[in-house]
Amino acid sequence: MKVSVGLAVYNAECYLEQCLDSLTKQTCEDLEIIIIDDGSTDSSGAICDRYAVLNSRMRVIHKPNGGLASARQAALEASTGDYFCVCDADDWMEPEMYERLLNKAIETDADIVMCGSWREYGDTSQTSVYRNIIPTDNKGVIKDMLNGRFPCSIWNKLFRRDLFEKYRLSWEPGIDMGEDLLMMLKILLYPVKLVCLQEPFYHYRRIQGGNNYTSHVTLNSYRQLLFIEDWIDEHMKSDVYSEGKTHFQINVAYAGLRVESGMTPTYYRKTATSRINLKKLIAEWTLKSMLILLAKLFGYRFGSFVNRLFYKMVYK
Repeated sequence: MKVSVGLAVYNAECYLEQCLDSLTKQTCEDLEIIIIDDGSTDSSGAICDRYAVLNSRMRVIHKPNGGLASARQAALEASTGDYFCVCDADDWMEPEMYERLLNKAIETDADIVMCGSWREYGDTSQTSVYRNIIPTDNKGVIKDMLNGRFPCSIWNKLFRRDLFEKYRLSWEPGIDMGEDLLMMLKILLYPVKLVCLQEPFYHYRRIQGGNNYTSHVTLNSYRQLLFIEDWIDEHMKSDVYSEGKTHFQINVAYAGLRVESGMTPTYYRKTATSRINLKKLIAEWTLKSMLILLAKLFGYRFGSFVNRLFYKMVYK
């Protein structure tokens, strides 16, 4: 059983070698590593080529920059394995990760196998292992995922590759913020079997204030989240998702408060606060929901101002 690993690379020279080293040390014998250099302008492309020359399991594809979703799609289309997974260029994996995930998939005949992860903050690590009990039906997983109680990340999951062909699944072009959640929701619409390994094998690097979509929310990335919100509203009609949809709406509205430039009060009201039911907003009762409540009651500028006062203290 071959495992294909898709690695999207864009200007990651500072961390790339640690990621590539962890891939070369994988104990999974039948492994192919497809590296997509997504138009890097630093030395990332050259680093990838150097590693590929020394490791026959690695293959590098250089393409014009198209964003994370297009790079992952390119890796998927170039893959030949029975199973497919991705990793990020600034992260790294334990040597036995893909072997353990593959063995679990074969043992349980699972379509998706996930593992725990480490969140890396500079010199400190934080284990991120999810609860032992996974909902037995996909609706329960979707509900927990929308509510932030179940990980939507792609990089800690191994997928049966023919799922993408069978159900005609692909990454949405141009959606590079929230793309993991959207892909997981697409997959979970179908009858797939998901199992979990509790051990943390993946190291997810959190770069505080780094140059990424999460740290720097642009008007374009906010609109990408609106696209996902509309997709959820169209495909998740059941009342069981009501709470989760509100939770996601609050996260989108909060991202709107953090847009660095270009947001107008009128556009924010139309796309964020007017969509959220007041009673449901109050019922959530989190710091984010209270900030959105202030923006709903007193306007975007006030909500954005209060958020800036709290942001560095709470989210940095």
